[in-house]
Amino acid sequence: MVGKMKFHGDAGDLYNRADNVVSKEAGRNPGDQTELTVAKRLVHELKVHQVEMEMQNDELRRAQAELSAERARYFDLYDLAPVGYFTVNEKGTILAANITAASLLGLVRTALARQQLSRFIFLEDQDLYYQFLKQIIPEGASEECEMRMLRADNTAFWAHLLASKAQNGECRITFKNITERKQAEEEVKRSLEEKNVMLKEIHHRVRNNMQVISSLLNLQAREIADATVRALFEESRGRISSMAMVHEWLYRSNDFAHIDFKEYLQHLTEEITKTYKRSEITVLVDMERVELDMNAGIPCGLIVNELITNSLKHAFPDGRTGTIRAGITRTGEGNNVLSVSDDGIGFPANINFRDTASLGLKLVNVLSGQIHGKLEMVVDGGTKFSVSFPGQAGQV
Repeated sequence: MVGKMKFHGDAGDLYNRADNVVSKEAGRNPGDQTELTVAKRLVHELKVHQVEMEMQNDELRRAQAELSAERARYFDLYDLAPVGYFTVNEKGTILAANITAASLLGLVRTALARQQLSRFIFLEDQDLYYQFLKQIIPEGASEECEMRMLRADNTAFWAHLLASKAQNGECRITFKNITERKQAEEEVKRSLEEKNVMLKEIHHRVRNNMQVISSLLNLQAREIADATVRALFEESRGRISSMAMVHEWLYRSNDFAHIDFKEYLQHLTEEITKTYKRSEITVLVDMERVELDMNAGIPCGLIVNELITNSLKHAFPDGRTGTIRAGITRTGEGNNVLSVSDDGIGFPANINFRDTASLGLKLVNVLSGQIHGKLEMVVDGGTKFSVSFPGQAGQV
């Protein structure tokens, strides 16, 4: 004989009791089959319902277990996150905090409850904190800032705060200790300041040394009776002066890597015209403001020096008047074009400017190659030299 299935729990008891009643009624009234059939059907339906309930209970127990596991994982992530978490109300009162926040402030978590967050803000940064809080709570904006916070022992540390407003009006704030990063930034800043001082001193000394050399050449030139030899000394002195002038501008500037080439050219052309005493010739700097670094500034200065000197010496013979223009323009492709032009008698047709005995033009060709430039010359009612060379990253 096969035994009957037994169920447990309230619904199981109800089913078992109903099954017993049906069995007794079947033994007591064997002829009344209609009522017995109905009762058996009801017992069967109750059995099916009981199975369904048991299955639903199993699903609920599994869902509850998963929910508990998820809650445990969430609280582990919240409490043990590498950043501190605060929940504060509109008055800045701490409503909740994670373990990391308490650890960063040197307290147990329960000691943070109902405390004013301002208590843990460095005194000199209190105004910054209230401005930070004001932008978040009334306006609902997400904000971040850096300020100094205080531990329980009143030692300060730098913190980065990121906050946003929740729908219920509360404010969620995360923060982390950035003291090491701040110290590293300060160290880099100090190192940069020291290097700037060193660079300034180097430019100062180079300029002074070049000025000494220029003065010696000038003194020596005065002792030379031969005009041709004396002119060579003057030209060498002019080249040294043009280089010394770059270092002088860098020494005066707050930027020790770049020079304002327009201002530099204006000063350079004034010095050249004073040297050659050609008052009947006008030398103009025709350009917008352009900054060049030393690698391009010194060669460009020497090129301008050589070409203007060449024009003053040869383009305007017999006291002829005229104009010399110098400057740099930018092309649409980002290249620079350095040009020096005059309205003099024109460059001699029988001289190849790329292969000449003139030291000045040899230097122009060499220096053009040094800045990866392309040297061109046009003779049309005067002479125009131009050097196209690549622009520099971030050039103004």
